[in-house]
Amino acid sequence: QKTNVTKSTMAIIFGRPKYPSSPEGGSSYSITLPVERMRLIAYFFFVTLVGFASILFNTLVLPSIEAGAPDGTPTEEMGCGPFNRDVDHSIMKEFGLHFGDGFNLATSHLTELFGFTNVCVLWDYTPAREIVAMYFPLFEYSLAGYVMLDLIYVTLSHKRGEIPDWYYSVVKIVSPFTILLIAWFRMIFVMIAYTDPEEHSLAFLGMQIALFSVVIMNSLFVILSGQSYPSIGLTKGTTTKLAYAYLICNVVVSSIKMGATLYIVQNTYSPDWYKFPFPMFGWCRGEALDRVWMFFNAVLPIFISYVRMSNEKPMTITFSVPTPTYEGNQKTSETTGLVN
Repeated sequence: QKTNVTKSTMAIIFGRPKYPSSPEGGSSYSITLPVERMRLIAYFFFVTLVGFASILFNTLVLPSIEAGAPDGTPTEEMGCGPFNRDVDHSIMKEFGLHFGDGFNLATSHLTELFGFTNVCVLWDYTPAREIVAMYFPLFEYSLAGYVMLDLIYVTLSHKRGEIPDWYYSVVKIVSPFTILLIAWFRMIFVMIAYTDPEEHSLAFLGMQIALFSVVIMNSLFVILSGQSYPSIGLTKGTTTKLAYAYLICNVVVSSIKMGATLYIVQNTYSPDWYKFPFPMFGWCRGEALDRVWMFFNAVLPIFISYVRMSNEKPMTITFSVPTPTYEGNQKTSETTGLVN
């Protein structure tokens, strides 16, 4: 006579719970939020990042770079760090600086390369660069999180038949690359503007492409899904016209901006027309383009995301796991066979 015994158990056995359990149980957890709120949070962190960087620049950086190389700096080290320009030895000669000379915003590296200073100059120099780099992930992760949530939102809309197959296919392809470019924007803190302007500008170009893709996908979603906003008096027709106008204007502005940034990546300096005078505000043409680009990609989106957040139905995300097996609850099966 032969007996075969087979025991079937889970890989992990938990001890029996010793603490009070939640009334709703612990098998699932749900989060409800408007998707556009995450986008608004991302822009909040960007605006506060710029404000924080401005304070750091004016209090910690500007006095240091205006003073030039510290007293007692050896001659061979006068051109180290941001004081690396010399009219006789470096490619940057416009302001007639020598190794170790101090400078300000009007004579900064970006001004010499591009003809003006953009917002990036606020975190180009130490210690603002290192401190802002620690704050930056709040913007980076929230914007990347928004792109991921928007992909889920679009997926559900596609399942309901609200958008065409081709749009859903494009979003599935574009979204991962957008998230990657958002993450790579951190390279602006690694590739220092005054030593590696080409690589520094390349990281900025990646963020321009990422923001541009968000604008295109969002605008097309509003148009294709036939949205209207009765609470603020926007009919379907008016909403579609506004979305098309915003999309077309941004395509024109961003295309010129990205083309100019690509030129900088390839040639270190900006295109010649960047430094030509602009007829208003005392700007050069590059500065005017930069301000218009910022308006379309960092200012208007705040209002657009707020309107959409205030009117859209929130999305609920549910996380669930099976209840584990506890001590004493294991299932054991026995099979007995008799052999004569």
